Amino acid sequence: MHFTTLKKLAISAILGITFTPSASANLIVNGDFEAEPTSTSLQAWRGGSVKLYDGEDVAGWNNGTTEGGGDNVELWTVSSNTFAELNSHDNTTGQTDTGDYWNLSQHFTAVIGQQYLFTFDYKARKNSNEQFKVRIGTHPSPDFFETFDDHITTEWTGSGDKFFVASASNLRLNFFSPHSDGSVGNFIDNVSITAVPETGSLALLGLGLVGLGLARRKKA
Repeated sequence: MHFTTLKKLAISAILGITFTPSASANLIVNGDFEAEPTSTSLQAWRGGSVKLYDGEDVAGWNNGTTEGGGDNVELWTVSSNTFAELNSHDNTTGQTDTGDYWNLSQHFTAVIGQQYLFTFDYKARKNSNEQFKVRIGTHPSPDFFETFDDHITTEWTGSGDKFFVASASNLRLNFFSPHSDGSVGNFIDNVSITAVPETGSLALLGLGLVGLGLARRKKA
C-alpha cells in the first residue's frame, strides 16, 4: 500500500473517531418509557391514556425506598408515544435529599473518571413557568447539576449535549422539582447516558499507521 494511501486512511480514521457521535450503549434502562409495566396501574385518567404506577413496576425507574426511589411513576401515552410526568405523585418515605419531593430517579453503573454524554427531551404540561432540576451523583457535590426552566407546552425541547465525569461506580440520575410547584407539569422522555469514546489511544493507532507508512517508504 502506498504511503499516501496509508496517510489518508489514518487521517480519516482519526477524524471519524473525533467527530462521530457516540455509539455506546445507553446506561439508562427504559429511557424512552416504552417498556410495558409489570403490574396494573394504581389509577388511570383520560380514558386510560394516563396511568399511575408503583415505581417498582416501571422498568429502571424509582426502584427502592431511599433517595427518592419510592415515588410512583405517572406515564402518558399520546399518539403511540409514552413518556413520564415528573410532578405527578410523591411518596417521600425514606427521602434523604431536602427539597426533592417530586422524583424520577434511576441508579446506573459507571466507570470512575470516564466522561459521559447525557441527553433527554422535556416539555411543559400546564404553562411556561414550569421548571425542574437534574442531578447526577451525590448531594451536595454531584457530577452534574442543572435547572431547566425554558420548556413550553406546544413542543418538546431537547436538553442539548450535557457532559460529566463519573466520580463513582454507582451513580444516581435524579429529575426533581420543589413540592411547591404542585402536582402538574414537567414531561420527560428519551433519557440517555452514554460513555464518550476515548480518542487518545485510537488517535495513536492512526499515528502508528502513518509511522509504519514512513518506515516502509524509507525501505523502498
